[in-house]
Amino acid sequence: MNGRDNNGPNSQELALQELVHYGQKVVPELIQQLEKRYTILRSIYFAQPIGRRVLAANLRMGERIVRNETDFLRTQGLVEAQPGGMVITPEGEEVIFGLEQLIRLLKGLTSLEEELASRLGLHKVIVVSGDLDQDRQVLKEMGRAGANFLQEIIHKDKIETIAVTGGTSTLSVVESLPEISPGRSILVVPARGGFGTEMRTQANAIAALLAGKLGGEYRLFHVPDALSPQARLALLEEPHIQEMLRLMTQAQLVIHGIGDAVEMAKRRHMPQVEISWLIRHGAVGEALGSYV
Repeated sequence: MNGRDNNGPNSQELALQELVHYGQKVVPELIQQLEKRYTILRSIYFAQPIGRRVLAANLRMGERIVRNETDFLRTQGLVEAQPGGMVITPEGEEVIFGLEQLIRLLKGLTSLEEELASRLGLHKVIVVSGDLDQDRQVLKEMGRAGANFLQEIIHKDKIETIAVTGGTSTLSVVESLPEISPGRSILVVPARGGFGTEMRTQANAIAALLAGKLGGEYRLFHVPDALSPQARLALLEEPHIQEMLRLMTQAQLVIHGIGDAVEMAKRRHMPQVEISWLIRHGAVGEALGSYV
């Protein structure tokens, strides 16, 4: 199966697709307004409490436009102004999640997921709306989508061992995950060694955080990610390292991010001649030490 867990869209989805299709032809300005207000609501939700000026900067919108739109949303009972900034009301939250499927159709995300799954030979692809380079709140939306899927497969697939890498994307998924009771003990292990200087985005820290949310156990991997070949061979002789590698290879689920190839190479202090080789050969992404 590629991208979907059933044989196709149901009658409600088909009706929604027709509404979007004809609505864009008859009242395109209405669709644009809906998308704009949904984007504002979602941005407030992930950054609340937030002031108008900061919101306008985050969305790259004029302050006057943001003021007019948030005033309208407040009169509708979707947004509330507090001393610390704007927050989403319970009714506003209901609207955000209620509109999610419609917005996905408007932006063509469902068809994009299906096409990516087909081209890459994957069972399922999840695409979220937004541009992370333009709006950092998109990372929280991605984390929420990842956490929802993670809950689904932990319960469905009887996962017993999970391996996690470090990074902001992986951290966002784990932070978005609520505390759950899978009904069994789950072991969480780091999928790689230490990397960079930010403690909270290290694989060890994320493994501990995830284990706490699952009520499970975790192991720590006290090894730097970047090692010389000689150091790597020496460490492979250590019983603790061998045990950790065994646990990693037994993981039924690996949660990892994909980084920018050149940025990751520089953070690993890779020689410039090797970085130039990566650029020359078109490397764009990095995951688990592999450049693609």
